[in-house]
Amino acid sequence: MKNIKLFLISSILFFVASSCQKVIQVDLNSADPQLVVEAYVTDAPDSIWVKLTKTVNFSDKNEFPAVDDAIVIVSDSEGNSEQLTKIHPGIYKAINLQGTPGRTYKLEIEYNGKKYTASSYMNYPVEIDSISIGRSVFSGNPTIRIHFTDPANIRNYYRYLREINGNKTRSFEIVDDNLRNGQSTFVTLSSGVQRLLPNDTVIGYLHSIDYATFEYYRTFNQINETGPTATPGNPIGNISNGAIGIFAAFSISSKLLIIEQ
Repeated sequence: MKNIKLFLISSILFFVASSCQKVIQVDLNSADPQLVVEAYVTDAPDSIWVKLTKTVNFSDKNEFPAVDDAIVIVSDSEGNSEQLTKIHPGIYKAINLQGTPGRTYKLEIEYNGKKYTASSYMNYPVEIDSISIGRSVFSGNPTIRIHFTDPANIRNYYRYLREINGNKTRSFEIVDDNLRNGQSTFVTLSSGVQRLLPNDTVIGYLHSIDYATFEYYRTFNQINETGPTATPGNPIGNISNGAIGIFAAFSISSKLLIIEQ
């Protein structure tokens, strides 16, 4: 089972995804700015968001301009469609459209005379059976285990993360079901947990993502691990027409654990 840890700098929403300010790298001196897309559809209420920015040259400040004059439309395979509303600089949100598992979602962006598209299928949620607490053999710190049963006969890809006492993590991990297809299994979260006390609350989240989303974060992680001397590159996204980024539709399951006395 592949297990890849990712650390992100900032986020649009905890449930939706992360907005990285210096992780998407481009050619050292790109004459023409590229559109950067971070777009998410989930089955949680009020959670269709799109963030649009533009790249800057390597030598410029790490201030990525927001794109405020785009037309952004999200539609689903059942014929529902909505033009998103800009609510903050570069941030567009659906007001009425809701994410539903089992549907394919399409993103359309018109900006600066160009059209960008992407699609993503929202898998059905995989329910969490239980949450348990272990201990790292390396640091001795608590670890959080998310137990679930992987659906048989199909490939599944997951992102998982946790919340402790209302503090929502900005790090998450991804995993596929290679060698674990159809089995009861668990994944472990260990980063950033130093101690847990009686009555502390722990929530584990399991996101059922598609292959394109898995590949995006897998290659994103590989780029960050190559170090500052490596040639910059881009994670594998699914946006057309040369844009950088990801359009991801995914379902969410969660489970609460209260630490006992």
